[in-house]
Amino acid sequence: MENMNITVKRSKRKTCEIRLLTQDELEVRVPLFYSNQMVEKLIDSKQRWIYKKREGMRPTLASLKYQLGGVMPIWQRPMTIMPSETSTSYLNFDNSTIQLRVGLTTEQELIKRELKGLLKEELKQYIEGKVIQFSEIMGVKYNQIRIKSIHSRWGSCSSKGNLNFALNLILVPQEIVDYVIIHELAHLRVMNHSKAFWKIVESYYPKYKEARKWLKANAQALEL
Repeated sequence: MENMNITVKRSKRKTCEIRLLTQDELEVRVPLFYSNQMVEKLIDSKQRWIYKKREGMRPTLASLKYQLGGVMPIWQRPMTIMPSETSTSYLNFDNSTIQLRVGLTTEQELIKRELKGLLKEELKQYIEGKVIQFSEIMGVKYNQIRIKSIHSRWGSCSSKGNLNFALNLILVPQEIVDYVIIHELAHLRVMNHSKAFWKIVESYYPKYKEARKWLKANAQALEL
């Protein structure tokens, strides 16, 4: 699975076991004869279970406070808001912190504004890279990419080929964000949600139904 550290441990055991150690760490224990392909199939068969376990580990946003020491789940990874020793705010994934620039006031509204700008850049960088990758694979051409603070939908595609994505996607696992990107790119072929449209989506994201269920189940909790 994307955005996860997977450790495979082979031994003389007869059964298989999957353990989700943290939101980003998966441990797979298998018999000695298990090939890498067999391990991949095992993990794939347990994706629904893994999603549910990861969901149970994620911090909720109901108690989110835009202040130093607050925690925000970036890509569903808990990140602690901390003061930086530099003049630039940045995300430090090595130690799971959001570093806010020197001199920034502790007023929550200003911290919120700074954070949203930082998260918008992080999301835009990820989405732009994926749109380039998927559009080439799907053989479609797009116009502009915009990140917006919208709450009614995760993304949209205009008749002019402009792609809009919700800033709230920064709180979603990257593999689910990939589904949203493919969904909007598929609209460059079919603008409605007909059977033809969903066939296109499925051909590039076979587990799209699981992704849709995850987004529907978590929509209300994932708002900046």
